[in-house]
Amino acid sequence: MAHIPHPALQIVRSEPEDDKIRLEGRLLMDLAVGDVLMYTHRDGHRSLYTITRIEAYRHSFDSLNAGMTAAVWVTGSLTTFPDLAEFSLVH
Repeated sequence: MAHIPHPALQIVRSEPEDDKIRLEGRLLMDLAVGDVLMYTHRDGHRSLYTITRIEAYRHSFDSLNAGMTAAVWVTGSLTTFPDLAEFSLVH
């Protein structure tokens, strides 16, 4: 998998919900359900998260364009992220 170095999602809040994590923030790239996001921790460790749901303005979407504010549900290890954490898109 090639890593795109540009941030795809900047979050303002994260909270666990059941077995998923809800990330709220601004999309910096077009994103779709099924896309894989990568978060690089301060120690250099990288974690992968798969998008399972995208919601904005009380509607669910299969994909959403850059610039939108949305809630994105992802699977992956339940982690607390710092404010303004950035996730990159993995292809």
